[in-house]
Amino acid sequence: MKKIAIVLAFVLLVSVGLVGCKKDGKNSANDLVGTWKLTSMEYAGQKIEGEELAAYGDAMTIEFKSDGKVSLMGDESTYSQSDNKVEISNEGEVIITLVKDGNTLVVDEDGMKMVFTK
Repeated sequence: MKKIAIVLAFVLLVSVGLVGCKKDGKNSANDLVGTWKLTSMEYAGQKIEGEELAAYGDAMTIEFKSDGKVSLMGDESTYSQSDNKVEISNEGEVIITLVKDGNTLVVDEDGMKMVFTK
């Protein structure tokens, strides 16, 4: 039950502020474009990965598009990339910052760490 609460907390964290997005005119590097799947999540000392995350399906994916838009849990926003830092924004306000390392993206905010793999 606690793991479900953690996943729901993630969904809430990510979905806040993703409505009414505008394009900011910035494009990403080609290696960022595509679908990234959540492969592990850690919160309050508990780690969830593998089949436990697979049960939530495509709800745990981020799709970066070549036009500077990003689709996250069915909502669309914008993103920008500078070196290994990727920022997802809503109406000009950064709502999530990820760090890219090869084929992984990591968000580590408010004690919750999430790893996405392409």
